[in-house]
Order: sequence, then C-alpha cells, then structure tokens
Amino acid sequence: MEIYYAYFHSKINYGIEVYGVNAKKYLKRKEVLQHKALKILFDLDPLTTSLYLYKKYNVLSVIDQYTLNTAKLIHKYANKRLPDLFHAYFCYNSTNYPNTRHRNN
Repeated sequence: MEIYYAYFHSKINYGIEVYGVNAKKYLKRKEVLQHKALKILFDLDPLTTSLYLYKKYNVLSVIDQYTLNTAKLIHKYANKRLPDLFHAYFCYNSTNYPNTRHRNN
C-alpha cells in the first residue's frame, strides 16, 4: 500500500482542487488510471469492481478525494485559516437567499 500512496496517490492528490473544477472528464481519466494502478499493484483481475478496490484497500476514489479536499479548503477559508491571498477567491453569495433570516449564512 505504501507504493500506491508514494507514487500514485500523491500525484492524484496534488492540485486536485484546481484541476477538479475544470471538467469532470479529467477526474474520470485519473480515476481510470487509479483503478488500473490498484489492480496492477495487487495483481487483481482486470474485471474487479472499483467498489471492491475502495473498500478492501481503504482508498477514496478520485472524485471523492476531490470532494474531500475541496470541503477542507472551504472549511479552512470559513475559519480564516488560509493566507490573505485566498480571501479574494471566495465571496459569500447572498443573492440566493432573498430577504430571509438565513441570507447571510
């Protein structure tokens, strides 16, 4: 498992918040490569389901990893744990909530 995390997971995870926003097809491509890597590393049948891979080896799919990393980034922003540079990237959108008591949440 160390080989997977050293060579594949680190490359999948690097900058995923940035390139994951552009198009889901890029995430899907990386996910296919992730499946192939796991099957080759553990000498599994090529028809092994991805759900089996994720559960057995306790690995998140590329799309789930993107969701997790993005949620962590937003959490850091909301709790003011990001450098000031990032404050220009986010803004609260109150136009979705017309004059309700939750419009500033």
